[in-house]
Amino acid sequence: MRKFPRIAYLSLAVLAASCGERGGELLPASPTAVSETITMPTAFAGTTTIQGFVTDTAFRALPGARVEVLSGDTAGVTAVADTDGWVKLTGVFTKTTLFRATADLHDARTQSWNCSVAVCGGGGANPWLGFRLNPLVAPVDIAGTYTMTIVADAACVDIPLELRMRTYHATVSAQPLDDRPAAAAFDLNISDDSMIGLYRGFTIGVAGTRLGLGMHGGHDPVIVERIEANESISVSGFAVATVAGSQPSEISAALDGWIEYRSPRGATFNCSSTAHQIILKRL
Repeated sequence: MRKFPRIAYLSLAVLAASCGERGGELLPASPTAVSETITMPTAFAGTTTIQGFVTDTAFRALPGARVEVLSGDTAGVTAVADTDGWVKLTGVFTKTTLFRATADLHDARTQSWNCSVAVCGGGGANPWLGFRLNPLVAPVDIAGTYTMTIVADAACVDIPLELRMRTYHATVSAQPLDDRPAAAAFDLNISDDSMIGLYRGFTIGVAGTRLGLGMHGGHDPVIVERIEANESISVSGFAVATVAGSQPSEISAALDGWIEYRSPRGATFNCSSTAHQIILKRL
């Protein structure tokens, strides 16, 4: 039996690995309807199985959510998400098949399956479903400018003491999902010139007062800071925070993931822990 990761956000990395991840890029958190340019091979034009997950907009699994096939020869078939949010549907699917996800106290979403490569079935890629449902409460507004501090677990003795706490300047901006008028997600971007590498930030999912800080879940780094010419600090993981008030002045959470230190001589030390910290303070 496939085990759903302890943190729902990690399902994106799991599906990326099984659906043809490219260039270290995670699958989108909220898949859109499949593009008409994607080709459905014969193998997927008949009876097949589509696996997926249902979470809220802060990446928390929604056990008991229902996913129903809305169109095609398999219309009416349903599946119920297990305790970890996974669903599995078997039937006759084409590229136009629509699915609808519902859960108590959440909005409903309708969409098609998705695939991360141009031809589903090529290179081991398979069709998949990923639903993110808004709770029926207003989300907090965390847009603004912040200082963001990362504090390494004190047990990370291979990271020099003076580098175990790093502070950056960050801007958080609303990124509404699909046709949802209220922001269900925010992008955090770091403006410091010391940032190197592919990413300079991450997505923050919002469900009411709950935040899911999707720092790529330990899959790859969302922050790579150059300390000196050949010295750097990298961070990846996931954090959950519950905030008070509609516009919180501070967001603080335990960071479950890893912090990696590369020394000037090229040695690399990776420290995984559930006791790292992330602190955002509004300016």
